[in-house]
Amino acid sequence: MVIPGYVAPRPSGYTLNKLKNLQYVELDYFTIRGCNYAQHERETMSDHNTFSLTRVENVATFQPISSLKPLKNICHNEELSWDEMVITKNKMMDFMNESRTWPPAHVAATMMLFVELKNHHT
Repeated sequence: MVIPGYVAPRPSGYTLNKLKNLQYVELDYFTIRGCNYAQHERETMSDHNTFSLTRVENVATFQPISSLKPLKNICHNEELSWDEMVITKNKMMDFMNESRTWPPAHVAATMMLFVELKNHHT
């Protein structure tokens, strides 16, 4: 059920650019804390209307500077609790699919990695 007028917290533009470019990104960017921090940064940053010239697939484009730099205070994966990782990986995989640049086999392999980690007996 979707609640009318509710907008789910989204990761930063930096995170979405990294995913779109098939690059590594810390899971903390997808936690509620990371998404809320990204929202706070979007609302308070003075450079949200400042653009940088970048090259995407040999075409010059302008991108907001805020989408090109990482957020401060993001935890490394090893600093997240197991529960945070289990919950957050679903959101990351949703955005991987949404980016439409990740081959389905890579998304499936990522999913299987987490399934194997969860089912691993120590």
